Amino acid sequence: MKQTFTLIELLVVIAIIAILASMLLPALGKAKGKAQAISCLSRQKQAALAMNLYANDYDDNISTQARNGDWSPTFMWPVIYGTPDGNGKVLGEKGDCMGLGYLPITDKNSPVFQCPSAPAVEGDINWQGFAAPTPLESASTADGGAFNIRYNDIKGFTPLTFKTTNVNTPTTFYLTADSARLSDGKQMAEITYYETSTQVFAARHDNRVNLSFVDGHAESNLGRELVKFRDAQWRPDWETNITFWTAAGKVTVDL
Repeated sequence: MKQTFTLIELLVVIAIIAILASMLLPALGKAKGKAQAISCLSRQKQAALAMNLYANDYDDNISTQARNGDWSPTFMWPVIYGTPDGNGKVLGEKGDCMGLGYLPITDKNSPVFQCPSAPAVEGDINWQGFAAPTPLESASTADGGAFNIRYNDIKGFTPLTFKTTNVNTPTTFYLTADSARLSDGKQMAEITYYETSTQVFAARHDNRVNLSFVDGHAESNLGRELVKFRDAQWRPDWETNITFWTAAGKVTVDL
């Protein structure tokens, strides 16, 4: 005689499967998030290595962006260190000094300059990616004072640079970091600390921010620990708080 399941038995089996799925899905989500955080750290470490290779080639200078005559940022670090496409462009931008080939960044599908946990890169992609510091006129006291910020004429353009040899604490002077625009959470290649900023650090990985540093290492820190790295910011003496993005919204901590 052919054995069949009763309706009650089927419902019990379905209920058990649903319970097991509800138990497994959070674990799978955490595993995916952990994998993305590890990938993010690896990408930032690769970016820090490229910047240090650039420094070896250009008299210990690291460039985080290039600015034009009216002091407006023109090209951000992914364009400077990227590799040009068939039209000589990196992320849609072209210039004599752009695309120096230190990183495999060519178009928006290049993963190296992006956090895998961040929203997809689109629109004005030159401005998107991991944040790099803008150490103009640094007033650091913890890191030994000025960083010889200057325009350095390289290959027909003037990138904004600082000298690695003048950084007294390379283990805390960051080169790249998770970042976000408060309006939509997208990565932004330039950020600031202070409360009125719309482009800030991003705690994307279980409330932690990934960063790479001048000495070449990369690490993860809680958002509230970012005060340790304020000396890499533009005019840190102006700043009285630190603001960072989380999935739950903006967080501001007094310094």
